[in-house]
Amino acid sequence: MDAVTPDDGDHEGLPTSLPVSTVRVGAGGTREANGIPAGFPGTVEGAVAAATTYLSVLSTGAMFDPSVRPEVLAQIGDPQWLAAERTAVEARYQNRARELGLDATGHEPAGKLLLCTAYPARGAFRVAGKEAATARIEIWHYYEQEVVANGVAPKGGWQRTTVSLRRSGDDWKLSAVPSAVEGPTPLGTGRIVPGVDERAALLGGGDWQLYANTEGV
Repeated sequence: MDAVTPDDGDHEGLPTSLPVSTVRVGAGGTREANGIPAGFPGTVEGAVAAATTYLSVLSTGAMFDPSVRPEVLAQIGDPQWLAAERTAVEARYQNRARELGLDATGHEPAGKLLLCTAYPARGAFRVAGKEAATARIEIWHYYEQEVVANGVAPKGGWQRTTVSLRRSGDDWKLSAVPSAVEGPTPLGTGRIVPGVDERAALLGGGDWQLYANTEGV
């Protein structure tokens, strides 16, 4: 899908704000396991917190390290999903590593640095679906993922990522590889954090919400 950018036309009637949720980026779990938050409640808020945490975890450079990736996936992935899809998931990350120019161990060429991060607090989220044992959370966020020379800022973009979860024991776990579509893209490019009014206009209000610790307010 092509990125969506705001035009210079009349925005009369578009929402100018979004509700603020109680969910905080980087919080919501009741414990930690191997440094990753875990134990997310079976509530809507728990699902959003888990989805946001897992998005952040999957957006780190550690996911391109074949010695670390299996441990991370085992921590955040539903066992049934991993049993059925582990080979496909591994191939996906291996292919992306080659596209980025990383070696077989997930390391950058000499003099280069892999910079990859998701910034959900700069965007918003909505609950696309929630039942007793499953949930789908859509997160609109800024992201960076590029191998660059030391001291060079990576290119970034905006995308909507859908995170599918399944209740497993006392926790939410990934039940699929998150899917993403590009956009909508704010007028300010790069690391500029869009104001709440621009976010509301771009997303059209609806069920979108801000994080409790949202940036740019």
